[in-house]
Amino acid sequence: MNTDRRGEAVDRRVGSVDRESKAVDRESEAADRGSKAVDRRSKAVDRRSKAVDRRSKAVDRRSKAVDRRSKAVDRRSKAVDRGSKAVDRGSKAVDRGSKAV
Repeated sequence: MNTDRRGEAVDRRVGSVDRESKAVDRESEAADRGSKAVDRRSKAVDRRSKAVDRRSKAVDRRSKAVDRRSKAVDRRSKAVDRGSKAVDRGSKAVDRGSKAV
């Protein structure tokens, strides 16, 4: 046993317990810092994934618009084809009528 300035017995282990508790405190602070860093990284990943989702939705909207336009073009071309067929039929009828006369 050691003695303090007044000559009273001092247990040397008390100092080691204090040192251990300080070490434990430092370790827990380091763990807290690590978990905060992990949280920051996960938030960054979430932000990036949200940005990717927004971009993919925009791409989907654009592709849908392109599809609508191509369908409209197809409808117009079909209508043109029908009109040209009708013109052909009409001209054949005119030819037949002129031959009959």
